Amino acid sequence: MIKLTIGCVCLYFVTSSLALAGVSGIYDANNVLLGEYAESLTVIHSVRGYRFSVDGASGSVTSSSAAVDIAGVTYDFTALLFSSNNCTGQAYVTTGGSGQAGGMVFGAGSRGLYYLAKTPTASISAMGSSFNGNACGANSPANYDVVPAIPNDPVTTGVPNTPFTPPLRLEMVPLSQFFELFRNGFESSSSGNGQRNWWRTTS
Repeated sequence: MIKLTIGCVCLYFVTSSLALAGVSGIYDANNVLLGEYAESLTVIHSVRGYRFSVDGASGSVTSSSAAVDIAGVTYDFTALLFSSNNCTGQAYVTTGGSGQAGGMVFGAGSRGLYYLAKTPTASISAMGSSFNGNACGANSPANYDVVPAIPNDPVTTGVPNTPFTPPLRLEMVPLSQFFELFRNGFESSSSGNGQRNWWRTTS
């Protein structure tokens, strides 16, 4: 086994053919499985099929001004938008493009974690206020392309509301264990080529 540490993320590579019988899982220092490795060290698919990013130093779920879902649609998670003028009621985030896949969890500062449902419905709506992670500000009402943002429910998303414990590490999860852990996130069984569509299964 080869261990590679980059910053606060530890990577473990099993150097045998047995590694081919598993899936890359990311664990924290308490052996909590965050989910399946996506396309970078800290972009993860949870056991419920939701996509999220983690700060390797703090273990916290992060926000981004250019978060991209599995369909390639971009969102701005740095601010929650509201139709009211005081950041109350349904929250939204801006989005670009069409055919939103959603299925993402992100941090919203002092308000905690939020998520986008899978295949959310986008709309053009007038937004009167925004929350930038720490404070609410009233805006002159203006139209935005938005999708609803929902307070995180760990039962739905598979992502806890508390930070993970760094350092994070990458290990192979045996396929038998993987299918059991991720069974609620599968649309159909994996073809084995790394292309997965199980993120679509739950709302």
